[in-house]
Amino acid sequence: MKNDSRKTFLLFIVSSSLASLSHSLWYTLFPLHLERRGFQLWEIGFASSLITTLSFILALPAGLIVDMIPIRFSLVLAAIAQTAMLHVLKGATASLLAASITVYTFFVTLRGQASLRLLSRLGSRGWALKYSAFLFLSSLTNVIGPYLSGLIVQQAGFNELFTISEAVLLASAPVAATVSFRESRQGHTSRLRVVWRTAHSSELLLLTFSLALHDFSVFSVMSYTTLFQLNVLGLTPYEVGSLVSLGSAVSLASQLLAGYFTDRIGAKAALALHYAGVSAGYALMGFSRDLKSLVAAVIVQNIAFPFDMPARRKILTFLAHESVVATVNGLSDLVVGAVTLPSPLLGGYLWNAAGPRAMLVCGAALNLTALAPLAMLREKREITP
Repeated sequence: MKNDSRKTFLLFIVSSSLASLSHSLWYTLFPLHLERRGFQLWEIGFASSLITTLSFILALPAGLIVDMIPIRFSLVLAAIAQTAMLHVLKGATASLLAASITVYTFFVTLRGQASLRLLSRLGSRGWALKYSAFLFLSSLTNVIGPYLSGLIVQQAGFNELFTISEAVLLASAPVAATVSFRESRQGHTSRLRVVWRTAHSSELLLLTFSLALHDFSVFSVMSYTTLFQLNVLGLTPYEVGSLVSLGSAVSLASQLLAGYFTDRIGAKAALALHYAGVSAGYALMGFSRDLKSLVAAVIVQNIAFPFDMPARRKILTFLAHESVVATVNGLSDLVVGAVTLPSPLLGGYLWNAAGPRAMLVCGAALNLTALAPLAMLREKREITP
């Protein structure tokens, strides 16, 4: 990268790291916060997973916007809007909860789509490793965020946790204001025509189908893992936060390996490894009886966890013209998110009908069905500049 591009990239990472730290602080124990405020189990599961599922559904409008406006403006706007929504979320009633989460998540997604547009301009060779390096650097804060969240809640409570999260997030705005990135623009009509052609490709359809099966399976149980650890195994909030922190550290340690593996072995193989590892982790968690066995499940799952995004983003990015990278990624995410949105209802049903442990094992088994459409996908290799 040239000096100006390197400076822009570093400033972008700093801004993203602050936003990531803020998110990991408040979101780690969010289900417990809702439980203590009297929300029902299905409301907790739905609200906790809404941020993740909506990030897919809102990816298309966010991608369209990111492909048309300066990255700097996107980042500053995201920081201010997210801070405002965090303030609302702190004491939101049931009627305001979904709306405030939706607005917050839209600007989280806007930030994520901006990263894809920025990285797509750095060339295709070794793309997954570059993306993994970005995730590695911006996610360093996720190692300490969950750990600190448990300490802050035990010492000061949830209100103080949200206040600190707001301050950290707002601090990312002045850093984001210094980010600038120039690139040529493509006409609106031409952009839509390129997106339309890509949307009908068999590769995009197969990948999106596989990802939809995978995410539906995972998100059906993901929202309930914290409650499982607290209420079934009897862990403390501090121990839960420490487990999340451990998972983040393990994921971080294998992040660069995931990018290297994706570039050298292939994105399909990386996704398959991710699917298998996530299923193994949930199955082990379902059979766990104490903290030690949970630690093993967390390690297994989080070694494979980072292999997902570099692989799926590389395939999607290589399918798209550089002028519509964010839009094509957003289109696939929209379909995946729409399928995934009701998945916590399945997890809640399995929890009540078959028990928490059976819920985790069923989610692990269902996730493996995503391997079938993935096997049919014809993967594109490196594109020379």
